[in-house]
Amino acid sequence: MYSIVPLAGPDLFLAEKKQFKPMIPYKGTELLPGILKNRSWSKEVELYIFVLREQPGIKVLVKFIQDQFANCMILYLPNLARGALMSTLSAASIIHEFNKPIIVDLCDIDFKSNINIQGMFGESNVKAVLPVFQSNSEIFSYAVLDTSNPSVVIQTVEKKKISEWASAGVYIYRDLNSLLVAAQDSIEFHYHYEYNNNLFLCPSLNGLIRKGFKVIAVKVDDVNYDLGIIKNEGKK
Repeated sequence: MYSIVPLAGPDLFLAEKKQFKPMIPYKGTELLPGILKNRSWSKEVELYIFVLREQPGIKVLVKFIQDQFANCMILYLPNLARGALMSTLSAASIIHEFNKPIIVDLCDIDFKSNINIQGMFGESNVKAVLPVFQSNSEIFSYAVLDTSNPSVVIQTVEKKKISEWASAGVYIYRDLNSLLVAAQDSIEFHYHYEYNNNLFLCPSLNGLIRKGFKVIAVKVDDVNYDLGIIKNEGKK
């Protein structure tokens, strides 16, 4: 499986900390490996694709990433994209095996889970999996779960509390086609889904739902989003 990590946002370098966000201290290591290597599926990832943006000092971050993840590729964007969804699409061009799961990990929320990704896609109609946790904060994106079947997502939205179930910042698509179908819907109806004129991952799941596919919610534990990061909530 593939793991896409979009890191090309405006807050990649934290001026207040004088450090790149992925390199700030976290749990006795640094943020990026501290979170990504803690994912229950980390040993199954065949290739990490990190999306960065050209800026001063970026080679320091690149070397750090390559030292931490032997199985990685780095993709550079020359300018800011219109949100994490568009950064993710740039990484999709590197994917060669179209039928393998794709995990898009924003790497800004830590959690524990025992998600069996291959097992989650046993049913052919399931096209995406969304880890969620209970929250009341407006800083997160949210999912509405089906009252008759609480494991099924029926709606998602960016940075608006429409339920008690917040996105944990990880979006798992069955394959490349599922990601592209979701993205195409967000692009076609961008005026409805965009937040601060940008497109993000959570609302893209609506595209799969609208087409009759199933998106599964998985509840995760020990959630930590207080990572010492100064967030730019509009452009994550």
